[in-house]
Amino acid sequence: MSESNEFPTRQPIQLDSVAPRLTSASGFHDMKEETEAAIALLGIGVPVACCFHFFIIKKKVANLLSVSISVVLFQVLAYFDLRYLDPFFIIAMAFSALIFFGISFVVGELIERKRNRKGGAQNEQ
Repeated sequence: MSESNEFPTRQPIQLDSVAPRLTSASGFHDMKEETEAAIALLGIGVPVACCFHFFIIKKKVANLLSVSISVVLFQVLAYFDLRYLDPFFIIAMAFSALIFFGISFVVGELIERKRNRKGGAQNEQ
C-alpha cells in the first residue's frame, strides 16, 4: 500500500454558506425571488417617491424624476446582487419603470391630499 503525502486542495469558501442572504421566519435560507423583488421595489420606490413629491410641487416632474432614479437604483442593486449585468436588463427596466410609476403616482396623490388638507385648514383660520 502506498500512502500519499499530498495535502488536500483548498476549496473556495462559498459566501452563501457563511452569510446567507435573506432568511424567512422559519429559518430556511430560500426566500422566494418574487418576494425579494417586491421588497426591493417597495423599499426603493416609496422613499424615493416621497422625497421627490415632498420637495417638488409639479407632479409630472416629480413622477419623472422619481421613476428615473428608482429604475437606475434598482438596476444598480440588481447588479451588486448578481455580480453581473442581467442580459435582459432593458426589459427589466421597462417593467420596473411601470411599477415605479404606479408607486410614484399613488405616493404623489397621498402627498397632494395631505397638502390640500393642511392648506385648507390654514385658510379657514
